[in-house]
Amino acid sequence: MKLAKMITIVGMVLTMINSTNAQISLPYYTGFDNVPGQAGWVEIKKGATTFSHWGMANYGACSEPNYLNHSYSPSSGITLTDNWYVSPEFFIPSGGHLDSIRYMFSGFSTPEADDTIGIYLLQGSEDPGQAVSKILLYDFRGDNYPVDGTFHLLSNLNLQSFSGSSFIAIRYRNSDCSSKWITVGFDNIAISSNSLSVDDHEKGENLIHIYPNPAVNRIQIETNTNTIKKVELFNLIGQSLLVTNFYDQIQIDLSSYPSGTYFVKIENEGEVITRKLIKQ
Repeated sequence: MKLAKMITIVGMVLTMINSTNAQISLPYYTGFDNVPGQAGWVEIKKGATTFSHWGMANYGACSEPNYLNHSYSPSSGITLTDNWYVSPEFFIPSGGHLDSIRYMFSGFSTPEADDTIGIYLLQGSEDPGQAVSKILLYDFRGDNYPVDGTFHLLSNLNLQSFSGSSFIAIRYRNSDCSSKWITVGFDNIAISSNSLSVDDHEKGENLIHIYPNPAVNRIQIETNTNTIKKVELFNLIGQSLLVTNFYDQIQIDLSSYPSGTYFVKIENEGEVITRKLIKQ
């Protein structure tokens, strides 16, 4: 009995550790271009366990060098493949947005009635089979599946509020993966919350202000710490638009950039803080 309790406690501790390690603060952006950008993402396979996988492709990315890719398994004898690629854990108690995601499709086949290429919001668990709810955010079948080998932009998908853990999941379900050539790619994923993230509050003794936001022509960045090394401005497709060294305060001129959504990445000692910025 004592051994069973110890095993249960150890399991709970490990679960908490894994959850903490996988948690991200919002806003969040990844182009899957390096180890930090791929960290916390997991593949959960509900169908074929061999030959058919999610992985990183290092050619033709929307933003170089990598993008997330899944293809079919020619002449392997695999029928059903049902693979999910799931984001790190995040929290949206007031709701949020999938601000942007780039998608690209190729091959000679398209998803049929028994197939699924879709983006989901999982609530409660990263495992689709254990999630409290599994919300389809976007279905890529039919007219939503352009087979042209070109990256397209999908933006501003609402994320339903939830008090517990939430995850973005991309599903690849191919009912005959041995013969139907369905190849998909995803890149440049940005997620934000409707409420202030932990980075908008004081972390220890460090406080960072970016204002105004939304902005018109320029923003001001102020901090009470001198440990910040670099500030970088990105657009939604992951292109670096500006890099500057940081002092006590800095102004960034936005007048030459079009209206839209941007991300400001601030590199501090021991952490990287990313903020969503709206230019009007």
